[in-house]
Formats: sequence, C-alpha cells, structure tokens
Amino acid sequence: MALVVLLTAALPLSLVSCDKEDDTPKQENKTNPDPEKPDNNSENPDNNPENPTAETPTYTIIFYGHGGGDLDISILENISHIMDANQDSYKKVRASVLYKMSSRESLTVLADNYQFTEEEFDVEKLAHKTLRFVVDSAKDFEEMLDQLPDDIVLDDADFDISSADKLSEYIRWAAQQCPADKYILVLSDHGGGYSPKDDLPLDVPSLSKGLVYNDGNDYDHLTIQKLTKAISESGIRPEVIYLDACLMNTVEYQFELKSQTNYLLLSTFSVPGPGGDYRSLVNELANNANIEDALSKFCKATVKRWDEITDEETGDITYPYSDISAIRTSSLDAFGAQWKEFTDRLIAAYQNGGTTKETIDEVTADMYAITLGSPLYDMIYFAKKIMEALPDHFDEQFAKDLVNAYNATIVCSKASSGLEKHGFQINTSILFGCNNHYTSHTWEESTEEEDGEEISIYEYTGYVTYEADGRMLYYDAEGNQYDQMEWGSTFENTYKQLKFDQLTNWSEWIEINEQEAGDESPAEFQYEIIDGGFDMGEDEEDE
Repeated sequence: MALVVLLTAALPLSLVSCDKEDDTPKQENKTNPDPEKPDNNSENPDNNPENPTAETPTYTIIFYGHGGGDLDISILENISHIMDANQDSYKKVRASVLYKMSSRESLTVLADNYQFTEEEFDVEKLAHKTLRFVVDSAKDFEEMLDQLPDDIVLDDADFDISSADKLSEYIRWAAQQCPADKYILVLSDHGGGYSPKDDLPLDVPSLSKGLVYNDGNDYDHLTIQKLTKAISESGIRPEVIYLDACLMNTVEYQFELKSQTNYLLLSTFSVPGPGGDYRSLVNELANNANIEDALSKFCKATVKRWDEITDEETGDITYPYSDISAIRTSSLDAFGAQWKEFTDRLIAAYQNGGTTKETIDEVTADMYAITLGSPLYDMIYFAKKIMEALPDHFDEQFAKDLVNAYNATIVCSKASSGLEKHGFQINTSILFGCNNHYTSHTWEESTEEEDGEEISIYEYTGYVTYEADGRMLYYDAEGNQYDQMEWGSTFENTYKQLKFDQLTNWSEWIEINEQEAGDESPAEFQYEIIDGGFDMGEDEEDE
C-alpha cells in the first residue's frame, strides 16, 4: 500500500479550508526572549523511575489525532513527518502517536476523490482503526500502515476519540512509554473555535464544532471542558499545547488552558489541510535550548510551507487567510486585567448614548467575522477601532498599555505572506454578541464560471440567534422568525463560567450591546488585501 508516497505527491493539491478540511484533487475549500518559566520537572511524574541513570530526552511529543471524515491523508502524512526528522533530533525529542482513522463511509469518499486503488488505500482494512505507538525513526511508516501489526492497533472496535477519559489515559501512557523533561501535547483534527452551544457543560451532550470531531460516533467532539479535564486528570502538565485545527486561537480557549501549560500554539483563521510542519517541530525542539526560539522557528516554517500552496497558473497563494501564533500563557492575566478596563470603559461610553453610542454601533457593524457563520471576531482589531474613534474615552496611554499587554502574550505570530506584506496582523478572536445573544449567520455556497475560472458564490439565507436563556431562534434572510429550539444550556452555565469572563465581565457587553456585528468574512469573500486591513468593496455614495 504505497500510501506515504502518494501523500507527498498529493500535497500540492491540498488547499486551505475554513474547517481545516483535507482538500482533495477537487480543490474544495489547518518581546521577551528568555522569560522566567516554572520548572516543568517538578509538575510531572518522575521521568524514568525504572532506570534513573538513563539519559532522559528533553521533550516528548504526544500526538493525538483523528481524520474527522476527510483529513486522514494529510494527518497520516504529518505522522510520517514526525518519524522523518533529522536523525540526531531523536536524541532529544521522542514522540508517541494515537490516531483514529475516519469511518468506512468517509474513507470511501476520500479514496474516490484521490482516485486511489484498493492496493494504494485499503478502506476496509483502515476504516475505524485506532493506532497507538511510540515513534521509532528506524521504522517505515508506510510499511506499518500496510502491515498494521497487532501491537500498534488498539483492541477497541470504536475508540471514542472525543472522550476526556480516553485522552487522559493516552497522555499517561505516552509519558510512561516516553518519559521526558517536558511534554508537547498536540491535538489534530477539525476545529470550530469557542461558542457556548458547542462547549457545553460536561453533563450535557455536545452538539457540533468544538475540537477533534469523532467521525462515526455521532460526530461528538472534545469541548474545552473535556480537554481541561483530560489534562488535569492525566497528572501531566504539558510545556506546550498545540491545537492543529482551524479557528482555535480564541481568547476563551487561551484563558481556560493558561493554568495547564506554559505555551499555546493556535490559529485564528484557517489551517490548510497539510497542518503544521512536524519535521520542523521535532528538529527545532532538538536544536534550540530556548523553547521560545524553537516555537518561533516552527511557526515560521509552518507558514512557509502553507505559502507554497499556490494556484498552478498564477502562482498566487490560493487562500491567504492562514496563520499560527505561539502564546505565552504567563502574560495572559495582565492582558486580561487591561481588557477588563477596556470593557468597563466601553460599557460606560455606550451607556452615555447619543453620538458616542452611534459611533460604537458603526464600528461594530463594520467588523468582519473570522469565518462565515462564526460569532468569532478579531478582538484587537475591534479594540483599536473603538479607541481610535473615541479618544476622549480611551486616552493614548491606555491604548498603548492595552496593545503592549496583548503583545506581551505573543511569542510569535505568523500569517500568510499575502497578509504580512500588507502589514495586516491577525489577532486573537473573541465571541461577539448583542442583546444578550450571539448570532450565527447562514450562507449557501454555489459555484459559477467567470472568465474561464470557477468561483464560489455565497447567498445569504438567514441567521440563528443563541439566546442567553437557552432558546435558539431561526430567522430567514428577511428577518422573519420561522422556528425555535433549545441549544442545550444558558449563558449563566457556559460563558459566565469561563475564566476569561469572570476576569473581564465581557458577557455584560454582550448583554447591553444593541448592534449586530458585520456578517461577512474576508476568508470566504476573498476581499482584496490592503495596507493594514481589507478592501471590503463598500458601495460608493451616490453622486
């Protein structure tokens, strides 16, 4: 089964997707250089109690992934790259892998899209299988997939990849098999960012989105509550948590995870199907004594890899809205304190009414969503626009303090070259709402040919509001309500329980704000990138 070779050959055809989709050949749409950090050794179990004289690796990468229905080709290639770094790197870096293949139905579609033969990609043999093994660079991953030896296949007919207990158990197993000074936890699959309806309390069944979608188990997923529970109960505190999935760089996720790790690797916009540059991750961890240097070089290598996904005819980056950031969690509390002050001033200014309220409403209406249908918006973009528009409420020194506090959380932030060359910075996202609800707009995508090129057309079809009291109200494109359901919880039991909201009281702004944020996203509409922002193509005023 010549799978790994085929993966490499298929890579140029993988394009950016808003849900970190594995794009098939159909091309459908992944300041302080040396801060004082706690010693991770004291927070984790003894590294090698059975052989205390053995040399302990500096890092172990604990990789936990799932195909999510259409990512198997790309993630299997990522695993092959973990096993194919520089040989000397494995003296300092070890790795373990737990990977669940997608369902038979999903793999059949994937194989058809790539036009794989049964010999190249044996769906019946691979479907639903869960692999768990310690990386041995001397082994050939292609042969492992071809042979599927019993010692790497879990005896679990349908392993629940979205279970907090399963993840916790695997983290403990990986630390026992590959003891190290520090651990890098990687979760790879689709991602949907944060929203109350998706990140429900532990005693409420999850509905959609979230992280690591379990294809074959009613598409259940890991919520932030499940993730934090799994890490806490594992007894292992990772040095880095890397969520290799779209939309996960939300301030809500950052604050929930800040006590469980020193660094986060997250993406605000889309992650191309190929995901992170895992050869670079292994090599940079091995070659850099300073973890922040290693993470910075990894981010740069990853975006460089993504920038190589280009249009075959024009050479342009096909989808430029890709990014990755390394977050320093030790600086988040200071930034949160500044954001609380911003929120308090924003609420006070809004309640003054008059032209001040009108100005805030105008800024809100002009915002862009991170992706179509998402209630997530760039929080620093919003704050800068508000502070520029209302200097009497946000003095210059406060504006500098807020931006500096945010910058202190960033080890490295890299966006696709199409954005960076215009000076546009992608920042952390935040849940935005009004009138005590948040909104998910719905669009229907179709394609049409223009100048010999197939382009996507998006038609607005309506929206859904998720009310604080638990109601879910459906509206058509004209704003007429036509249905009502329950979304599974309330703001009181979800958003208001988050560490971020308890520190900043952001939910009060969602309650008093009366203006819906803009409903379009540059990621889908492909707005022209201009210096510092986007040309959204606003209509010119009538003469």
